[in-house]
Amino acid sequence: MSVVDADLVVGDILMVNAHNLASIPADCVLLGPQLGGQLRMDQASLTGESDLVGKHPGDVVLSGTSAVQGGGKMVVVAVGVNGVADRIEARVYADNGNSDGQNHAIGEIHWIHGGTTV
Repeated sequence: MSVVDADLVVGDILMVNAHNLASIPADCVLLGPQLGGQLRMDQASLTGESDLVGKHPGDVVLSGTSAVQGGGKMVVVAVGVNGVADRIEARVYADNGNSDGQNHAIGEIHWIHGGTTV
């Protein structure tokens, strides 16, 4: 079943896997992996990381990232303009020629990763 982004609300439960979902439509928290393997994500669109990132129960899975291996059950915690990807995009485009917008976007990514440098 395909999910339209506009139909998602906070609290919805999504089942995703690398075979049926190219891109995560909302910010979520992973509740648990599907049987048979850990969920691994491509987060390059947000963080520039070239390596796949393994996710464990309780980890944040950001909108705009892609499930490339495994699958899992997750709960939606933010949608649309409240999601990290949309907030980063808004800050970058609000820049108006000043690098502060990009610095705020980098700070947003830094915060999501628990203060680790990416």
